[in-house]
Amino acid sequence: MHRFDIASDGKRVKKDQVLTYKELFYTDDTKSNRRVYVQGEPGSGKSTFAAKLVHDWCDENRPSTAAPNKNASFDDVIIIQNFQFIFSLSLGESRGQTEVTHMIKQQIIDTMYSDEKRDVMYTLLLKIIETEICLVIRNRLDEWVAPDGSNLAEPSMAGFPKDKCSVLTTSRPWKLADERIKNSRIDILLEIEGISDSYTFSERVLRCILDKSKDLKTTAREIRSFKEERRLTSLSNSPMLYTLVICTWVDAIEEEEH
Repeated sequence: MHRFDIASDGKRVKKDQVLTYKELFYTDDTKSNRRVYVQGEPGSGKSTFAAKLVHDWCDENRPSTAAPNKNASFDDVIIIQNFQFIFSLSLGESRGQTEVTHMIKQQIIDTMYSDEKRDVMYTLLLKIIETEICLVIRNRLDEWVAPDGSNLAEPSMAGFPKDKCSVLTTSRPWKLADERIKNSRIDILLEIEGISDSYTFSERVLRCILDKSKDLKTTAREIRSFKEERRLTSLSNSPMLYTLVICTWVDAIEEEEH
């Protein structure tokens, strides 16, 4: 993932690599990046990165005394633990809606609570976003369609205090080229280009699906050998395709063992 500098004339120039959550959400260690935009071509890993962030934030079982892996990207989970709440939205599921608060109600509250509790929980939501430090993930902006008659290029964040809420938006590049998305409203723009370390990626996937009786590192090495022998290296840059390869391989091995 690389950061882009946005010049005064609007030109966007690719700069240094971003490898930590701290670099993502802070500039010069002090300034908070409240409006984060991550662009990438189809299959480059935008949704995978958003899911990893949520998973890292939810991972309460990570030992606090564990030694950090100096080679792992975005391993500084303590940075995102500053968020009291994370609301992860798929914008393609809320086409025609303009308010992010309404999207949270539709995608989260309405799927978790019965009819009689939804109004109460929505009221609680409005209180939470006014008082707590939150992160809203707006995934797949390019799939969102504004209602007829609306000139919005992106959903409204009305109701979210700017000093308490950060917003991470993922999209394909063509959408972020929309002139209605002003450069002045972008605190940091990044581009994701796929998997940089396929071995570490395979370890992370295996950690979620592998039987605990199997050795993680041994299995990761076996998958790497399988990938090279079957000439599947070209697929290891795409999180979606490489996850499919890993899961298919694990399923096949388990079937052989049984």
